[in-house]
Amino acid sequence: MKRDAIVPAITDSPLSNLAHFGFLTLPNFSMIAFTSAVEVLRMANYVGHAEHYTWSITTPDGEPARASNGIIVKPTKTLDEAGMPDVLVVCTGWHVANYVHVRFADELFVIDRDRFTCTGGTAPLDLMLNLVSMQLRQKHATQVSEQFIVERIRGSTDYQHIPIDARVGFSRAELVEVVRLMEVNIEEPLSREELARLVHLSQRHLQRMFKMFLSVSPTHYYLTLRLRRARELLRNTDASIARVTSVCGFHSPCHFSKAYRAQFGHAPSVERRLSA
Repeated sequence: MKRDAIVPAITDSPLSNLAHFGFLTLPNFSMIAFTSAVEVLRMANYVGHAEHYTWSITTPDGEPARASNGIIVKPTKTLDEAGMPDVLVVCTGWHVANYVHVRFADELFVIDRDRFTCTGGTAPLDLMLNLVSMQLRQKHATQVSEQFIVERIRGSTDYQHIPIDARVGFSRAELVEVVRLMEVNIEEPLSREELARLVHLSQRHLQRMFKMFLSVSPTHYYLTLRLRRARELLRNTDASIARVTSVCGFHSPCHFSKAYRAQFGHAPSVERRLSA
């Protein structure tokens, strides 16, 4: 997850009984992440014409926390005063590692037993919509998303986009340039030799850079980019599987299907049915 994270900690209550959400706001918490989560609860009550959810705001000492944009949210209580909610949502910011031990992942959100973790930005909106869908049915979640003019509800298997220069640093100009070349050459993939030549590096040096900073080979990284693009097209367009195969740089339907299954656990045809 990104560092401006929102971390919901689910208590022992089953999903069907999640009703009261306690938002534990910590210094410099992300306002957009916080409001994205709260607004889903408010709108779920509105479109459902019932108080399905309630929420409260807490801080460790009861004093209001200042968000990273300088805004203070009130009223605030301590956890002892507010009582333990069904879901404790820990709202942090860039310094999330100062409060909890985290392992960063690429997914928008992760469901791990009785714990949910979520990146920042508007991703909490998708997490909360998925919770609403599990509790109050998909139709209810869709009605909420329509109120926010959200084109589709993203799932836990969707990936957050982290710019490559933010991941490896601006000083790694050659690596950033190679990834950008990959991103704009999806339909006709460049060979490793061509990529190395275009950024004036040896293939061996290119291989070392990818292993050191991205923990994968250039070939694997490029393949993953193409497969993620294929999944976007299968989910969000009416393009045929044959067309998706072609525009994502696969010349063999069999190779595409095999690579897709290895990456996502199911065939492209299954992805299309799931998104229908």
